[in-house]
Amino acid sequence: EVNRVIAFLQQQDPTLVLANKAPVLATKEPVQNRNLTVTVNLIESLKQQVSSGSAVFIYVKAASGPPMPLAVKRLTVADLPVTIELSDADAMIPTMKLSSFDEIIVGARVSMSGNPVAQPGDLYIETGSVNKNTLTNGVMLSISKTKY
Repeated sequence: EVNRVIAFLQQQDPTLVLANKAPVLATKEPVQNRNLTVTVNLIESLKQQVSSGSAVFIYVKAASGPPMPLAVKRLTVADLPVTIELSDADAMIPTMKLSSFDEIIVGARVSMSGNPVAQPGDLYIETGSVNKNTLTNGVMLSISKTKY
């Protein structure tokens, strides 16, 4: 049977070289969740401190490693509350992907200056180090702190 399949394939493409042995079936590894659902809101007492057009950065960074986010999206205060998906498509650097790290920190920040780099006076919230594989229901963040 295998020899017939090999002969047929070689007839279709004479340049094809196949070993004359039984094919090895690839075992399917469990699919890791590469996307992370993040829900963000701003606590009521801080809403008067910001304008609806203020930039909001929602990000994931490695718990240990470079401080550069693995995935980030920029929204505005007017978008809050919001639920988004962060994935490798949101990577800032192609070699630093969310799917490459299990231990992560998830955060959200209202930038008072519009600058992506955190500044004193920004409003924010961050989780501690969490294993992303345990976040089956995603992460809920309430922006509630002021950066000093």
